[in-house]
Amino acid sequence: MVTAATVVSVTSYAQVRLQTGAPEISFPLYQFNDAKNRLSTGIELTYIGGNEIKVNDIASSVGTGWDLMAAGVIVRVQNGEPDDQKYDKPSSITWDPTDKLVYNPNIQNYYPNGYLYGTTPPQNAVPGNGAFSPLIPNGTFSLYKPNFTDREQDVFLFQFNGRSGKFVIGRDSSVLLIEDSKLKVEFIQTDMSAQNIRTRISEFNIIDENGTKYVFSEREITENVTYGLGYGGFDGGTGGYVGQDITFAAVPIKKVDKWFLKEIVNPFNNKKIIFNYETFSLDYEGPRSASTQNSTQPNSTSQLSRIIQRVKTESKKLKDVILPDGQKVSFIYAASDRVDLDGDKYLERLDISYDAKFKYGYKFNYGYFFKKEIKTINYNFSGSQIRFARLCLLSFAKRINDNILDKEHAFEYHLTDDEYPDTLEYQGVPARFTYRSDYWGYYNAASNVEDENGNPLYSSSTTFTSSKAPHPSAAKIGLIKKIIYPTGGYMEYTYDGNLSVNSGYMAGSFGGTAPGVHVSRTTLHDGVSHSKDIIKNYRYINEAGTASSLWGFEVPVASQTKSLRIYKSSTQLLGATYSKESGTIYAANIGTTAFNLGVFREYKIDCVNRLSSCI
Repeated sequence: MVTAATVVSVTSYAQVRLQTGAPEISFPLYQFNDAKNRLSTGIELTYIGGNEIKVNDIASSVGTGWDLMAAGVIVRVQNGEPDDQKYDKPSSITWDPTDKLVYNPNIQNYYPNGYLYGTTPPQNAVPGNGAFSPLIPNGTFSLYKPNFTDREQDVFLFQFNGRSGKFVIGRDSSVLLIEDSKLKVEFIQTDMSAQNIRTRISEFNIIDENGTKYVFSEREITENVTYGLGYGGFDGGTGGYVGQDITFAAVPIKKVDKWFLKEIVNPFNNKKIIFNYETFSLDYEGPRSASTQNSTQPNSTSQLSRIIQRVKTESKKLKDVILPDGQKVSFIYAASDRVDLDGDKYLERLDISYDAKFKYGYKFNYGYFFKKEIKTINYNFSGSQIRFARLCLLSFAKRINDNILDKEHAFEYHLTDDEYPDTLEYQGVPARFTYRSDYWGYYNAASNVEDENGNPLYSSSTTFTSSKAPHPSAAKIGLIKKIIYPTGGYMEYTYDGNLSVNSGYMAGSFGGTAPGVHVSRTTLHDGVSHSKDIIKNYRYINEAGTASSLWGFEVPVASQTKSLRIYKSSTQLLGATYSKESGTIYAANIGTTAFNLGVFREYKIDCVNRLSSCI
């Protein structure tokens, strides 16, 4: 007999979040509740795809747009430097002017104090000699710490046992919950520099209103990555992009950005729920961006900046949950790595046992999104095809015993634009990290942006603004379309594009369109007769009664113009001699190579954004 637990058949909750228009779908799979010992936990399969799949999104171990809500986690949203970062090395570093700055290890390995260890008041502006990098190579690179000290607090997001929220940490180590809450948050700092970890928070503890303690002590470690020199330009003869891609080099400096729930403890009798994890490593090239820079300087060429982020982490995945009454929930993963994320594995089964005897479980069935299709989970992708593969949850079913499955819940997804199947040049679920995205990172099927291998297709004459406009027909591709229930009935979702409150925004073919989509209609079919279908239409209006379906909209800045003065040396302006002003930073004589621009002129650089903000 299974005690102190609620075991029920799978019940789905499929609604629409009215604030955003996102589908709200969840399947409670397991619930443990021991009121006597003040302990509870649950496992829930939840759809988080919401208003659209972003091109930089990585599928979880249960598929694109889905997550398995179990245990708990605290995640840092970093603002500036990590708050708990502490630098204990000398503040003055000798610099050899014959070296290129980017390769100087002393400078590379320097990092400023985080907010918790800073001494500069946050309201103080950064002085002029701390606002630019690199500084003038005059023989000494003097790092005046107050110039670089972190001035903005990180925000920490938490989620556990159906609760969520966020908090910040003050310089006096006090914790302030941003929402009204009776939770108490504590943290432990540990010097982890021997492991090359530059941050110091090793553990969080959250105590709820009943005194139950949630211990977050399992850590995800992220390794910093440096970038080698990269440059590019446009060949005047062909109009094509030429240049050198950025190279990567991992440096032995790490930080902690996630803390996973390890224990739920009743402090009065020490009864506890224990969450065990296994460590897995990820190392992949992730999100990318690019922008062009056009200069009015004579004899100059247009330049393309291309940035590819590299992700290198040691993360955790749940292995099992040990309950105090003899129950155990085991997470069984596939034997081989996922095609779309080397190093990770998809969740194959959940097994629930009592006193080491199997009671019931769940089996998950997957495929891979591939453009307009869904390939089988064992499909052999070629090298050029892999970037289009995204893990896709097709169905799941309850396991009665090792060999018998209950009827399954199945899922269908939007793979093309049903209404206008021939209007998009690139139909189907987008490649991971594609450049075909709008300003907010949503897929927009833009044409003439990249080739089949993901290389940018730009020329110096290209106008970039239109390729970043949102496209509602493309936006819904990859989102859930239908939930098919074991009874044969289904819930179907229809989507429309979000609208901008700014009527003048994105005039033309995308006039009034804003990023993402929302549910405009749901159809619930009982599996017997369509005459009994329950159809709900959703309208999103503002106070004036006009259509509005996007909150917090901001019009993007498509281009920037910068005026720069070019210096021949640290004190000499090209064509004239100026006295060196206090706090002024001059970009000149990097290494042994001086700028050679001929006659001085103060000129403008026009940065026309195609793929990201111009830096």
